[in-house]
Amino acid sequence: MKFRFAFLFLTLLLFSVLVPKVSTKAQEVDYVAAAVAGLQSSNVYVHPGTPGTNFDTVNTLNQVLRPQDNVVLIMLPPEALVGTDMFTIAKEISIGINNTKTIGLSVGEVVFGYSLLLPEGVAFDLMERADDVTGDPAGTLITYSQNVHLWLSRNEVPTPTPTPAPTATPKPTMQPIELPTVDDIPGPFRAVCLSVALLIIVVILFNVKRASDTLKQQEKKRERKEKHDIIEQTIFALSTKVEGIKDNKVRKDLVHACELAFGFLEILRHSDYLGYVEEKFPVLLANMNRQVGSFIRHEGGRRPLSPDLYERIRTILLNYDNLFQKMQDNDPSVEELLTSIIDSDSAMVSTIGYLEN
Repeated sequence: MKFRFAFLFLTLLLFSVLVPKVSTKAQEVDYVAAAVAGLQSSNVYVHPGTPGTNFDTVNTLNQVLRPQDNVVLIMLPPEALVGTDMFTIAKEISIGINNTKTIGLSVGEVVFGYSLLLPEGVAFDLMERADDVTGDPAGTLITYSQNVHLWLSRNEVPTPTPTPAPTATPKPTMQPIELPTVDDIPGPFRAVCLSVALLIIVVILFNVKRASDTLKQQEKKRERKEKHDIIEQTIFALSTKVEGIKDNKVRKDLVHACELAFGFLEILRHSDYLGYVEEKFPVLLANMNRQVGSFIRHEGGRRPLSPDLYERIRTILLNYDNLFQKMQDNDPSVEELLTSIIDSDSAMVSTIGYLEN
């Protein structure tokens, strides 16, 4: 008998030494899912075995809740915080109940307020105030519920209502629309419409034409101004050039002629187009410039002119001041005189060639 007992004891001892210990892993609990499930039938959920709770905790918490406050209270053990945080737990529970309640949450000794029904931060602040005056989680949740009720009595917050599901509206069957034809329009009214349409077209065409004419006029003014600027440069160059003439009489007359030419240019700038005289003014100045150059070269002995040609050029040079004066005075004979001088100069250039620069 003793041998059998010793053999059994030895067998148990060897089994305990040789057989490895198998650690049983605690079953993982989805605290959020359990809380959401419990809140489907009650506004209070206390997880079984939560420290600081007893069989009457649920009833005690329920007594401080009011239906119009839309508050739910949840108590979970400290293990629920492993791998997460209070905000995440409160947010996931709120999503699980469609964000229709204000959350009061305790996990072990930690408390947290969360709500999408109240303005941002209000639920958190009301829980912080409750935690400051209460020593245990259950008591803090009770004070929190009272704080929410007091806040709601002082502030208007609409009671949440489920969003109704949209109802599909049947689309009416489209019926073909028969548009009126020209024949359907009464004759007198049709005539009025056509008249108005023609009037509109005429007005549009008129405005287009006027805009086009305005652009053309602006372009002509711009080109005319550019020509006047070139004439001004030519006269200025001539006034400098005539200072080199040795013949005192010719030099003084040409200086005066240049002054008159500047005066006529100012008349052109402030008047409408003057026709033939304005058109030939640049040609006249070009001839004058050629003649002045030939006269200066003759006086310097670089290209002497024949006595006859010299007198012809000198006579023309002495008449420019008279010609420019007539141009300023708009003398009727100015066009004939202008043509005569230009043709005379052209003839001298073509037959003798002495006037070429």
